[in-house]
Amino acid sequence: MAEPPVTWPAPAVIPAAEALRDPERTVRAAERGGLGLTIAEPLDLGAEHIADGALRLLGEATSRFVDLRWELRGEPPWPLRTLVHLCPPAHAADAAGRRFAQRWREEHRFGQCTYRRGPGFVAVRDVRPDGTRQRALLDDPWVDTFDALVSDATQPVDPAGVQLLGELVDAGLAVRLGVGKHAVLPYRMRRHPIPYDAI
Repeated sequence: MAEPPVTWPAPAVIPAAEALRDPERTVRAAERGGLGLTIAEPLDLGAEHIADGALRLLGEATSRFVDLRWELRGEPPWPLRTLVHLCPPAHAADAAGRRFAQRWREEHRFGQCTYRRGPGFVAVRDVRPDGTRQRALLDDPWVDTFDALVSDATQPVDPAGVQLLGELVDAGLAVRLGVGKHAVLPYRMRRHPIPYDAI
């Protein structure tokens, strides 16, 4: 008797506004359901109201190995190095986006800019192309400050948060987004790919 064909679950198609409202929750739901995730509309990373949610969505999907399909509109306002570690676009909506997306797909590798969170420390690793390779180890009292920067996109007001965000931006590990917003670029390394030395 022949075995039934293997079928994979169809990707969930979600409107961009819904996916960007709570990117972490969206990706966790797709991960739990074993689904791929498709964003219904193109994303313009240069638009202030989209950039924060989009960067969080890309980072979370990359971190959790969720198959994210999305389309880029226009050329982002940052150099390729800023984004190359995140899940690249499958398509682009215009010529500028197509040129950028093609380079992004060619340069993307899993694990290029990540952090690991342990008891009392955060280890950051950045081996993205076209820049200085760097490793940093944060320990107390900076761990809670780093956690706060990752979880809250609004600009910090406490002195430790302002200082650490400034250092991350200077190192190319964070970007400021419009008025009062930021995004930390490394994503959390939750598990290593197989083979483990692929990164």
